[in-house]
Amino acid sequence: MKSIFVLLALLALSISNNLYAAHVECVISGTPTQQSYTEGFCNSQINSPPGVFFRLVADKPVAEVQWSYSAEPQGHWNCGTNNQCSVSYSSGPEYFGFSQATACVTRILYSDNTWENVSLCATGTFYGQAVM
Repeated sequence: MKSIFVLLALLALSISNNLYAAHVECVISGTPTQQSYTEGFCNSQINSPPGVFFRLVADKPVAEVQWSYSAEPQGHWNCGTNNQCSVSYSSGPEYFGFSQATACVTRILYSDNTWENVSLCATGTFYGQAVM
């Protein structure tokens, strides 16, 4: 009975740690309706020049972040060493069919001088009326 209690306690601790694990969220701009950040994936139709905004949500204070990113079509990326990254486009929705952008955090340096290598990603997809 004691070992079952210990096992359940360890399982509960493991689950609670995973609930607060670091992750990347994204949101699409240039949409006809208000959007909010979602973990791992976001999508929307666009009606004005689009952008995809990414942010790292961590379980302790972050000092620095390393990002890797890609998009199709390529846009203007703005990713520094903070917990936010974005890609924007100057063209309107008439130039976009199905498009996507992905940003991943590859390393996190925490404020307590600890760090970890990670692979935390989010992908944003957006679509307008492509010119035929």
